[in-house]
Amino acid sequence: MQQPELAGLRTRVLVVDDEQMALMVIPEALEEGLEELGWTDLVIDTADSGEAALATEGEIDLLVTDVVMPGIDGIETFAQLKERWPDMACVVMTAQAPEHSTPIRALRLGAADYVSKPINPEYLVQTCHRQLVVHHLRRQVTRNKLLLESIVESVGDGVVAL
Repeated sequence: MQQPELAGLRTRVLVVDDEQMALMVIPEALEEGLEELGWTDLVIDTADSGEAALATEGEIDLLVTDVVMPGIDGIETFAQLKERWPDMACVVMTAQAPEHSTPIRALRLGAADYVSKPINPEYLVQTCHRQLVVHHLRRQVTRNKLLLESIVESVGDGVVAL
């Protein structure tokens, strides 16, 4: 898989967790690790609930969310945000959800991976890196497809003008 040029590629990550310690540690680990991997134009925002995440303005490239939270859980948060940004990548994490059903629910909705708590920071960074690369490659493919369609549609006009 060809990796897009990461330097200068504006990327926004939203970390959602109801545990304050996680909201301090996870963004710091992601920022440090992803910058080491070449993500230089990186914005990492946090939300302490599904409701706060849903109030987020601006496009999100990657959602990293706890599954079990009071109110709107992480999977429902992902489902609702995915309606706004269909190509958004998602990594879910939890220590409390039943191992046999939660990953399946998340993966069926299109989550890219499932990370168990306690989090291994290196594994989380590598997982997020892979998902961001795939996300940006998909975005490139979509742009190229639209450009190609535009060129093909305008070929007839060029022939008539000639």
